Amino acid sequence: MIAELDYDMMGTRLRQIGEHRIDYALFGSLPVSLGYLMLDYDRVGHRLRQVGDHRIEYDVLGTRPSHVGEHEIEYDLVGMRLRRIGDVPVEYDMAGMRVHRIGPFTVEYDRMGSRPACLVPDGDEQLDEWMCIVAFLVLEAFAPES
Repeated sequence: MIAELDYDMMGTRLRQIGEHRIDYALFGSLPVSLGYLMLDYDRVGHRLRQVGDHRIEYDVLGTRPSHVGEHEIEYDLVGMRLRRIGDVPVEYDMAGMRVHRIGPFTVEYDRMGSRPACLVPDGDEQLDEWMCIVAFLVLEAFAPES
């Protein structure tokens, strides 16, 4: 089943991944929930610390996520792009700039090619809670600033 990605009226904030709604703080740009899962941030409010029961740990410098719960995060050789969250691989297009696949899902983009529009499964794969969390982290929370 294809999981549509919906955005706010301005087209800037991701509002839904499949059936999982993303809610934002009233006067801010930080998401506060993913479906029924609450998102928790550090005291400064810029680093995501937890998604539901999955605590997010950071590297020694505190700049780069290293674990989501018990799942290790792996980066490319340069350390800039996510390559894997737990057993879910993340692949990029030929230019290496856009996410092409997240686990068994291909990321399709809008007509302009700038914004992810949907996640297309390889077969009859469903977007379960864990895959939704991984998609959110890859596409939104851990995405490089553009």
